[in-house]
Amino acid sequence: MRSKEALIKPTGAFHRAMAGYRPAGRLATSFAVGAVAMLIAWSMMTGSEPFAQAASASASLTCSKAKETVIRAKEKLSRTRKKVLTLRKASKRATAKRRLVIRRALHDANAASREARKELNRAKRQANLACPKVIQASAGGVHTCAIKLDRTILCWGENYGQLTAPVGEFKSISAGWEHTCAIRIDATIACWGTNSGGQADPPTGEFKNISSGDRHTCAVRLDDTINCWGYNDSGEASPPDGLFQSVSNGDGHSCAIKLDDTIVCWGSNHYGQSNPPDGRFTSVEAGGIFTCAIRIDRTVACWGLDFRNQATPPAGKFASISATSYHTCGLKTDSTIACWGDSGAAGKTTPPPGRFKSVSSGAGHNCAIKLDDTVLCWGYKGAAGGPATWWLPTASQAGSVS
Repeated sequence: MRSKEALIKPTGAFHRAMAGYRPAGRLATSFAVGAVAMLIAWSMMTGSEPFAQAASASASLTCSKAKETVIRAKEKLSRTRKKVLTLRKASKRATAKRRLVIRRALHDANAASREARKELNRAKRQANLACPKVIQASAGGVHTCAIKLDRTILCWGENYGQLTAPVGEFKSISAGWEHTCAIRIDATIACWGTNSGGQADPPTGEFKNISSGDRHTCAVRLDDTINCWGYNDSGEASPPDGLFQSVSNGDGHSCAIKLDDTIVCWGSNHYGQSNPPDGRFTSVEAGGIFTCAIRIDRTVACWGLDFRNQATPPAGKFASISATSYHTCGLKTDSTIACWGDSGAAGKTTPPPGRFKSVSSGAGHNCAIKLDDTVLCWGYKGAAGGPATWWLPTASQAGSVS
């Protein structure tokens, strides 16, 4: 659930399916969608993936095997401990002659137990490296970034500079199309990656909430005002005056929640994506050319272009949502995930089963944080041929495994 500080929330800023695309009517939209479909088909035939935003299937296998190794090591340690206890009890009841034999066996059992403990520790260290634990994950256009438990940043996927995260400790992060921005512990902002329009040149000052869009970025200052920077072709980087709780950026538009819980949007409005409904809301997510928001009663409202059903939310109550190009995912109040809109060949709207803490949607993939703080992703760059492949990223450094 998003707090008013908005420091640890799933950020789902829009990520275009084509660089340079700007909606200019139904013809332009149809052309862009067709081009993306051709690009995806080409990638599937050639084996290369334009949305290769994440670790390979082998990374998922590595994490899964690492966890299995931990389980087996725990079982082995449990067996050796039971054997030690059994021998100790037998030694107390045995005769002097028999006790000597038992003591030798007990010596060997203790040695085996110590070795099993070492094996478990090694397995845990390997699992720590294979399965990073995070407090927030943000899926971008072709990459994902996450804040680990130690507050440092881990990124994976295609790299145009957006994976080269700065050192330091951070409390909030937002991945855009080819750039990423994050709020440091001291409330200042750091951005990196593609900077063609100045989207990675943040202003000075202290901020509490940030959203990286396609080619622009907006953030809420500690005094509740909004600053935006980057491309401003449609006025998306020209926020209105006022005081706000949070902000979310799409392709050519942005939306924010005011202190009275109402929504205001600005920028492109070709398809009504900047015409929010009346009412009070807890969070808002600007997608490609549509927007979704959670009402006070925890139901979801969407508006704007809906040709892939990305603006047709399911019934139910949601804790958070994340909107992207042509699909949306939300974390329901029962901690399960629901997605709607365009699925595509990668099954990006087919979420994994289980319970989660948050979810973030990218152009062709999604990532969610499990209850054990590990990251689970699905969509493009999964195992070949699977309509809904789930995988875990790997890292050279990560949190602990219990």
